[in-house]
Amino acid sequence: MSQNTWMRNLVLADSGFWYALINADDKFHRQATNALQTLTATLITTWPVVTETSYLLQSRMGQQDACRFLASYHQGLYEIANLSAADMQRIVILMEKYADLPMDLADASLVILA
Repeated sequence: MSQNTWMRNLVLADSGFWYALINADDKFHRQATNALQTLTATLITTWPVVTETSYLLQSRMGQQDACRFLASYHQGLYEIANLSAADMQRIVILMEKYADLPMDLADASLVILA
């Protein structure tokens, strides 16, 4: 399989998507659920995004919703990409470069993954 074909079959998922998917009161909940239902590609994310999403869900909605999100990984809803030491070095560079935005660890990890 060529690299271009491989990349077309993956969709990066950020914390905002996961939060909207689980929180029925989120203004983007419907779009997130529709996207998930029609998606034919594999969802992929990073450990920093999983951590951020878990924190958001637990602090805003409760432990049960955070656990439901984490359990969906075991159920095959998404894959988690590994980050190397070189990736972490690039993440630091991005976070420093875009500190005025600010770009956090989760955001930078997705940029590296992309």
